[in-house]
Amino acid sequence: MRYNLKRTPKELTFTNYPQRWRNHYVKHGYEHIDPTVLHCVKRVVPALWDENLFTTPEQQRLLREARVHGLNVGASFPVHRWSEEVALFSMCSRDEPEMVMPKLHATLAQGQLLALHIHEAVCRLIAESPDELPEDSPLTPRELDCLRTVAEGMTAREAAAKLGVAESTIVQHLKRVAEKLGTSGREQSITRAISLGLIKV
Repeated sequence: MRYNLKRTPKELTFTNYPQRWRNHYVKHGYEHIDPTVLHCVKRVVPALWDENLFTTPEQQRLLREARVHGLNVGASFPVHRWSEEVALFSMCSRDEPEMVMPKLHATLAQGQLLALHIHEAVCRLIAESPDELPEDSPLTPRELDCLRTVAEGMTAREAAAKLGVAESTIVQHLKRVAEKLGTSGREQSITRAISLGLIKV
């Protein structure tokens, strides 16, 4: 899910898309031509990922490359608030479009409702975050490494493999991060750390 929050100067992104696709997407600047983004900034209804949405040659190339990375079919849901906050919630599948599209059509209303609830929860969590960390509870460099890694969508096991430590070490670091930030779980820790400018995703 992507957020453009008036309270924070940066766009916030929470995703479990493959890291290779995220790197490819950013490298090619696809956020500037991505029709799901353009649609959700201007419209208030869901957008299905199909040829009717991806109309230009550049957008059709984006869709083909997304499918190569396993993002075969999906839908994006816009959320707009009076305070000029805009959010984009997307869900996708690696299954063939012919199998998934009927299910997506049947669940668009539920998906839009889910997007509203997720956006409201994140905004509330950010609003409750302190403006700065207490001086006596800074995050260590290793704790920040762990938090950044899981913020990329990795599991504790995958983060451990990437950082060359035991899975239990990752779990312990994340537990200490939650204690220092006053959060109750990994997702809350990531959201609060982003709102404080401690990590970028």
